[in-house]
Amino acid sequence: MPRTMPAAVALAAVLLSACARPPDLFPRVEAAFLLDLRPYTESGFLFTPLEYAGSYDAIGPIEVVLYPEYRRVKVPESTDRYEWIHTPLQHNEVLDLARDTALRLGADSITIFRVTQVSDWPAVGLYRSGLRLEGFAIKRK
Repeated sequence: MPRTMPAAVALAAVLLSACARPPDLFPRVEAAFLLDLRPYTESGFLFTPLEYAGSYDAIGPIEVVLYPEYRRVKVPESTDRYEWIHTPLQHNEVLDLARDTALRLGADSITIFRVTQVSDWPAVGLYRSGLRLEGFAIKRK
């Protein structure tokens, strides 16, 4: 590849982007995110993003992943078009799954936990998004 090729590509990108008119307004966006852990705390189960400072028995690392159900449905008034529909997950669903899994192992807490979004492409035309919870399951003394 000639040495001038990367420079030519960069120059073309700058010139092409200079031709595009930016939008006149980017609207204000506000977002708030809260995992309400009170129902778990009230039932005696502890979720904490921190290490537990008291005495405990280590159960082990825990990871749960949850994807919503996706269903392929025919597009109305079409003979050959389909689309994927789903019900978005709620964060408490992954918390419930993690708690239930930990309880089956004898744990009463998940420490150093975090929830992240995961995604995959299990079928042509389907990009799906789910939630992963990772942490460390313990039994408090």
